[in-house]
Order: sequence, then C-alpha cells, then structure tokens
Amino acid sequence: MEVTERIKNFLNLQGVKIINTKDLNSFNMDNLLYACAYHRIIYDMANKPLDYEFVEINTAYELVIGLKRQDVIGRRIAEIETGIIKDEFHWIGLYSEMVLSNQPVVKEYYSKKSNQWFLFQASSTEKGYFTSTLIDITSLKQREFELIRNNELLVHINEKNALLDKELRKKIEAISVNKGYMELIYKRYMGFVENSNDIIYSCGLDGIITSVNKRFCEIAKKDKQEIIGKELSQFMYFENSQIGWDKIILEVLRTGKTSCAEYSFKMIDGSARHYQVILSPILDVRKTIIEVLGINHDITTSKQDEQRMMVLAYRDSLTNLPNKNLFLDRLKTSIATFRRNGLKAAVVLVDLDDFKKINTALGYKVGNKIIIEVARKLVTCMRDYDTVARLSEDKFLLLFQNIRHINELFPIIDRINTVMGENCLVNGISIKVTASIGISVFPDDGVNAEDILINVEQAMYRAKELGKNRYNFFNNSMKEGFDRKVKLETNLKNAIINNEFVLHYQPQYEARTKRLRGFEALIRWNNPETGLIMPKEFIPFAEESALIVPIGKWVIDTACIVCNKINKSYGLNLNMSVNISAIQLKQPGFKEFVLNAIADSGIEASNLELEVTESCFIDNFNNVVGVLKDLQAEGIRITLADFGTGNLALGQLKKMPINMVKLDKEFIDEIDPTNPHDTLTESIISLVHKLNIEMLAGGVESKEQFDYLIKGKCDNIQGYFFEEPVEEEMIEGIISNGILENEALSRVIQKAGLTYEGFVRQKMQLVGKKMGY
Repeated sequence: MEVTERIKNFLNLQGVKIINTKDLNSFNMDNLLYACAYHRIIYDMANKPLDYEFVEINTAYELVIGLKRQDVIGRRIAEIETGIIKDEFHWIGLYSEMVLSNQPVVKEYYSKKSNQWFLFQASSTEKGYFTSTLIDITSLKQREFELIRNNELLVHINEKNALLDKELRKKIEAISVNKGYMELIYKRYMGFVENSNDIIYSCGLDGIITSVNKRFCEIAKKDKQEIIGKELSQFMYFENSQIGWDKIILEVLRTGKTSCAEYSFKMIDGSARHYQVILSPILDVRKTIIEVLGINHDITTSKQDEQRMMVLAYRDSLTNLPNKNLFLDRLKTSIATFRRNGLKAAVVLVDLDDFKKINTALGYKVGNKIIIEVARKLVTCMRDYDTVARLSEDKFLLLFQNIRHINELFPIIDRINTVMGENCLVNGISIKVTASIGISVFPDDGVNAEDILINVEQAMYRAKELGKNRYNFFNNSMKEGFDRKVKLETNLKNAIINNEFVLHYQPQYEARTKRLRGFEALIRWNNPETGLIMPKEFIPFAEESALIVPIGKWVIDTACIVCNKINKSYGLNLNMSVNISAIQLKQPGFKEFVLNAIADSGIEASNLELEVTESCFIDNFNNVVGVLKDLQAEGIRITLADFGTGNLALGQLKKMPINMVKLDKEFIDEIDPTNPHDTLTESIISLVHKLNIEMLAGGVESKEQFDYLIKGKCDNIQGYFFEEPVEEEMIEGIISNGILENEALSRVIQKAGLTYEGFVRQKMQLVGKKMGY
C-alpha cells in the first residue's frame, strides 16, 4: 500500500490547484497524459448541489468514458449513459461531498466494465466550478496487488527458504520504476503550481517557508532563495493584528483538516488586498502532519464589487447618507430593542418646501448642491447613535433613539428649525430653503416600523397644509383623515363608471356693465356614502393616479354640451370656462380631443375657455406653451388662473398665449377700500392691461371689493357677491335676470361676441364716420 498512499498524499498536496480559472486556454488539456474534465455545479432552489455539467474534457477523458467531446460538453453527469457512470461508484454523491465541504477529494475506484483502476481527484477553488482528473493506475494497482501477493509469498518462503532473493530484487526494481513514474507526474503537477496565478506555498509546523511558487515571489518582490527558510509573517501581513499565521496553522494541526477563510492583507506597497486562504495538511506515510500547504486566491475584485453593491443597496449616491432600506433596517432594530427596555424612538420626516420650483428656476445642478448642503445641516443635529437618511429627492428621514420622554425631542426639533432657517450658499447665491417637518413616536403612534413611517408622512403633510415651514406631531385625528383619503381614492376609481360626477356653473360678468359673459364649469363628486365632495379634496388623488385624464375628458365634453344648449335656447353667445391640469396637457392628442368635443357639441371654438394654473408651466414651460398656442390658434381662449401666487416671472407671462388673467382670491381678500395707498391690485391690473391681456377677478364677495375693482378698471368679475356655483337647472334663472334690462341690446352684444366696451367703441366709430371724422 506504500505506493498508493504516496499517490494520495501527493494529489492531496497539489490537486486543489490543478485548475483555478474558467479560462481553459491558459493550458492545453490535451497535452496531459491523464484524463481531465472541467465541470459547472448546478444548484437546486435550496442552493445545494443537484448535478454537474461538463464544460471541457481532454482527449484522454474521451478514451476513458468512450464518448467524443461534442457528445459530452454541456451535458450533466446523470445524462451520460456510459460504462464509467454505470460502475458502482457514486459520482454525484462524491462531487456533492467535495462542493459542500469545500475540500479536495481523492479516491481510487475500479471499473468493472473496462477492468481498469483509476485514481479520481476533484477540487474547486472558484465558486460554481471544479476540476476532476482520472489517472489510469491499473498497472500500479496490478503491481501493488502483485507486491502484496509477493510479499506474503516472500514471508512464507523466507520462513522456509532464503532462495527467493532473486524474486525480491525484481520487486525492488518494480518499486523503482513506480517511483520514476511518480516523479514524472510530480514534475507535471509542479508545472501547474509554478505558473498558477494564485500564491502557493508550503511551510513547516513552525511557520517556516519550505517552498513557494513564482506568484509568491512576484508579490514578495524577492527571489525564492530569499524567501525559503523565513517565516510567513515576514511576507504576508494581516490587516487585523489579532490574526496570526501561528493561530491559523495551529488550527490545521489541531483538526487535521483543510481550512478555508477570507482575510485582508496589507501589501508591501501599502495597498490592501483580499484573499481566500486555503490551508491543507501534508501527511507522511504514517498519516502524520509534516507540513502545511497554502493557497491564497485573490478575491479583491469580487470584494470591491460586493462593497459597491452594498453602497448601492444602502446608501444614497448624492449625499452618501443611508437610504430608505438602511433606515428601515435600523428603525426595525431600534423598535425591537426598545420593546425590551421600554424606551421610545422618534422618526422625523423633513420635506423641503417648493423644491421643484427651485430646481426649475435654478437648475438641477444647483438643486443637488442644495440637497447636499441640507444633508450636511441635518447631520449636525444628530447624536452619535442617531441616523439621518435621504428618503427621496427632497425628503429626509431622521431616527432619534433612546428617548425616555417626548420632551427630549423639542431641543432637537428647535435645532433642526434653526439650521434649516439659515440660507444655503450655493455658487455665491444665498438661497432661502424652508421645510415642513412631521414627527411620529414609537410606541405612542405605532407598534411597528411601517405604521411609524405612514404616520410621520401624515404629520408632515399636515404641516404643509398649515402653511409650510413648520413642524407637526402626529395625532389620531390625522389618521382618521388619512383613512378617509384612502377610502376616497379607492371609491374614485368607480365614480366615473357610476356617473357620480356633476358640474356646477358659476356666472362671470363684465365688471362695468354687469353683463353676463359666461360660466365657469366646476366639478363636484356626488359620492353615495359621504355626499357632495369638493374638488380640492379629490382632484389631487385623481392627478396622482392619472384618473384626471378620463375625468377631465368628461368635464370638457359635458361643459361644451351645456354651453351649446343654453346658447341655442336663449339665442346668446356665452362662454364656458373649464379648468385643466398639467397632466391633461401632457397627454398625446389633447388638442385633437378638445377640437372633437367642440365639434360634437356644436359650439364655436371661441365659446370655450381653458383655464390653466402657473403650476402647469413648472416642469416643461416650452412644451406647455406650444400646446396652448396650437389651441389658441384654433380660436380657443386661454385663461391663466391663480395669478400672483406663484413664481411666474413677467417675462414668461409675455411669452404665454394668454387671453385673460384670473387674479387670485388672495389679492381680492386683501383689498382695503379705506386705504387710499392700497394700489397693489390696481397696479397688477394695469400691468396686465399693458400686455394686452384681459383681467378677471375671482372670489369677489362684497360691494366694497366690487367698487374697488371697478375703479381699478378690472374687466370681468366672478364671485359669491353675484352668484355661487349652481346646478344646470338653475342656469335659466341667472340668464333671465341677466337680460331683463335692455334685453334686445344684450342679445345683440352676445350674438356679436363682443364686450360692452367693444360694442360701444364700434358704435362710436360708426358715428364718427357719419360726422366726417
């Protein structure tokens, strides 16, 4: 058995690095005298090895298994119906043992079909692949069996006769031949080891190096003579000072098994590299450990890729703050801890106010710098064990831990308010950035992380509703409001199908003559469960869910039909104003849809007024202007609503295809008729007139406001001072009241599509012509 044991020990020493890469062009397998195959491991759903696919084999392997290379490559072990597979040798089980233990396997087996003995070896140093070799040792085994038989015979003969000395010498010669053959195999394996890209070395039990390969010398920047005889610790330094070669070698000696672990090393040039270190015991014929074989496989690239993936998964790329995933992990961990110790945790949501407008006005590069500056400010408010994360473009989440009483939060919130109140200096520009802040506390406001995050968002939105630039704690009344919103959003999807929407119509008048000029169509939702719901409560949900598109189509179709009905019934030429959203303007074919609605209803294009707000222009000013110009070119009138409340510049107003500006109610409410110096509204009206645009004042509720607007030469008026929005059935009364005085003249003006002032100017021109002017 001595020769066989030597073969086993030698392959245990060298076999694990026969092939360590998928690049089979790094050596010529067909030049090998033994059969060699390269396999891919196939795993099941539980990540356990299920089968093994042939990736490459050499010519010798073809001869062993009796199949050609093209009949084997890409097929699994279980699919190869050959004698070698049908032998009583559990190949898949043996491969699984090697993969699961991550240790090389060396076995001898006998093939009944071919009547041959093989030395089988399998090893893997690259995840997902392994190499197997088959060395025909039939002659060796035959010699071994013959030696065994002869040795037994020799003992027997020696007891009887010493005349068999000649036969004994023959056996010694056979052993010498076997030794030469083994030396040949050893040289070939050493060629693989020497040219390997891995660092391969052996050392004594005291850590003194006994052999190294070429790669070791390249890394150490020394010749073999300068390395052999020195300690491993002189050439490979662990980054973790608590790890030492003596400790890991001692572990191999203690267990007698191969160890595999990952370590970080400090290189001679000062860089850090990551290696998978495989240490295997080298045994003598008495199975005593005499040396340790080491293989260091460089995994630096895969480690760096892993770290980059971790950054992508848990870090925000702009601010390098934790992202929502990492924040949620920490919040869940905190909650689990605080359940045991009875402490509280507070989550704060910081949402920058009107950040989209900043991006639009100053550009995304400036916006990103503002986000980075805000992140820096928030970090200064945090304690060492707290967390600040970026949730989305302009939202940040803060986690405050170990809170014993809610009063501890107030100094922290004050600090956040203070730093957020300081202007951001970007590119030499001082920019005012405010934030709405929501606060939710565990366990007061929720028993798990999901509830806390939902509630803190509700608290933040409540802060925005209260006027922005403030903080707000969550309370149960918000949850009730949130539940109502969720219910409304769900029911909204069925509202169109169930015909639950209705239009109310609010009249608009010429300011000077009080002549009825038309109506504004205002949508209402007649919900069977909650009653009449105003648009400000459900339109935001409609816009978020894109339901505003079918809802908006219904509004325009219905308003156009009603406009045609009342104009035909009374012989008038009234206008119908309809509100549209930015989402509708972005829809392909919006212009064609509007023109179809006009054609189907029978009204003139000039009878329809589309009312847009400043927010429609924020995301894409030029595209929106282009759409509105096309509509205006067809004769449709365009009104700009809520004028004066946004950041729209006068230069932009000049570029817009606007027929009329609707002054926001906020300015109407601030009218002070008793103050002769209150000329702001008059100035706005005058400025709009200079741009050759009409002015409509909305939300007029008192005679004082009406008189002030008449004095300021406002063109058109709308508001509760005249009439609140009414259902279609009540339009008849409004029209009847509007044409009682000078009915014939009103009808003439309406049919002509003129304002009262336009009618008067035309009449005066005619009079002037008759008098010769």
